[in-house]
Amino acid sequence: MIGGTSLARYWINRRTAQQEWYQNVFTELKTVEKQNAAFLSNVSHELRTPINMVIGISEVALGKELSPGIRSDISSIKLAGNRLSVQISNMLDYTEIVAGTLTPAKEEYMITSVLNDVITSIALQVNRQNLEMVFDIDPKVPAVLIGDAEKISHVLKILVENSIKFTEEGGVNIRIGYRSEAYGVNLIIDIHDTGIGMTDAQLTKIYNDFYQADSGSNRLAGGLGLGLPIARGLLNAMGGFIHFSSKTKRGLHAHIAIPQGVVDRRPCIVLAHPEQLCIGCYFKPDKCTCDEVKGYYNDLISSLIQGLGIKGYQVHNFEGLLRLQQTYALTHVFIAQPEYEENREYYENLPQGQRGIVIAEKEFSLDSGSRLVVIHKPFSALSIANLLNGETGERGFAEDQAAGRKPFTCFGVRALAVDDEEMNLVVAKGVLGTYGINVDTCLSGREAIAQCETSTYDVIFLDHMMPGFDGVETLKRIASSVRAV
Repeated sequence: MIGGTSLARYWINRRTAQQEWYQNVFTELKTVEKQNAAFLSNVSHELRTPINMVIGISEVALGKELSPGIRSDISSIKLAGNRLSVQISNMLDYTEIVAGTLTPAKEEYMITSVLNDVITSIALQVNRQNLEMVFDIDPKVPAVLIGDAEKISHVLKILVENSIKFTEEGGVNIRIGYRSEAYGVNLIIDIHDTGIGMTDAQLTKIYNDFYQADSGSNRLAGGLGLGLPIARGLLNAMGGFIHFSSKTKRGLHAHIAIPQGVVDRRPCIVLAHPEQLCIGCYFKPDKCTCDEVKGYYNDLISSLIQGLGIKGYQVHNFEGLLRLQQTYALTHVFIAQPEYEENREYYENLPQGQRGIVIAEKEFSLDSGSRLVVIHKPFSALSIANLLNGETGERGFAEDQAAGRKPFTCFGVRALAVDDEEMNLVVAKGVLGTYGINVDTCLSGREAIAQCETSTYDVIFLDHMMPGFDGVETLKRIASSVRAV
C-alpha cells in the first residue's frame, strides 16, 4: 500500500508539473501573439499616413490637366496605393480581432446601400475578361436593419475578392436573403464561384490564420492570408458564422448568417407601379461560359419576378421572343449584348410602348439616337429595379444615365484642417479644394484654437493623435471658446 501510494503521488505530481508547464507555454504563446498584434498595429499605423498621402496626392493630380502618359502613370500609382491601403486595413482589423477589442456597431442601415457599396467597389477593380458577376437580393429583405453595415460590407468585399482571385472562367454569384427570427432576422448571404475549389484537407485548414491554399511560389494570387481570418473574426464579433463547402475544380460556396435587428419590415426593393409592368428576357444559354453562370442569371430573374410581383417571362431563342411579343403586352425587353448585336436593327425598332434594355460589358455603348437603354455589368437586382422604377417614376432611367453623376460642390464653405503631418494637410487642401471649399490649415491643436478665435469656419477637420492638444482636447477648447463668444 505504501509503495502504491508513493507511485500514485509521483504520477500525480508529474502530471501537475506537466500541466503547469503546458499552462506556462500557453500563456507565453498568448503573450507573444498579443505582442505580434501590437507590433502589426504600430507598423500599420506608421504605414497608413504615407500611403494615404500617396493616394490623396494622386487623386488631386488626376483632377488636373495631364498628358495621357502621365495620367496613366499616376493612375497606376493610385491603384498600387489603394492595394497597399487594403492590406494595411486588414492588418489593423486582425490586430483588433486578436486583442479582442473589436466591437461591432448597432446602427440603422439599409442593406441595399451595403450591396451597392460592394458592387461599386468590385466594378472599379480590374476584372478578368469574361468573368460574370451576378449580385442577387431577395426584394423582401427588410428595408432598414440594425447592425454594423461597415463590417458586413468588409466581409462581403473580402469574400467576393477572394472568389475573383481563384476563378479563371465562369463567374461569381452573390445572393442576399433573410430568415425571420424572434429578435429580428438572420441575414443570409451565399457566395458561389466557379473557381478552382478546395480539397477536404484544404477546407479543414481554411480557418487557420494566415492559411493560403495556393501558397506555392507559382500561386495564382497574392495577399497576406489574412482575408478569411478577418472575415471570420468580424462575423464572430457580430454573432454570425461562416461555413465553406467545395469540390476540387468545382468552385467554392461560402454560406453566412448574421443576426440583425429590424427597424422597418417593408421590402428593401419596391416598384412604384408593378401592375403596369410586363417584362420579357432573352438570353441564349449557349453563350454562358458554364451551366453554373446560366443558373446565376436564371435565379436572379426568377427571384425578381416573384419578389416584385410583376409579370415576367424568359426565353432562350429569338423565336421564343417573337411569340412573347405576340402573346403579351410587354413593357420591357431585356437582352444580352451578343443577342442585341446579332439583330441590332430589330431591337432598335421595337413596337411603341416597349423599352429595350441591353445587358452589356462596361466598354459597350449604343449609337447616338438609339431608343434603347444600357445596363452595364456587373449584373445586379438593384440596377434592374432602379431602371424599372425610373421608367415608371417622375424621372426616366435613360435621362439619369445620360446626365451622369453630377459632381458635388460646396462653393463658399470655409473649412479648417488640423494635422501634425504637413503632407496630410497638402492632401486635405487638394481634395477638399476640388469641391470648391476654401481650406485653411494648421499643424497643432494650439494653433487651431488660436485660428478659431480670429476666424469663423463652417467645418473643422481634426486629427485625433497630435502632440500637445490631441483632437478631442482641441475640440473641447474650440467648443468652449465658441460658447464664450
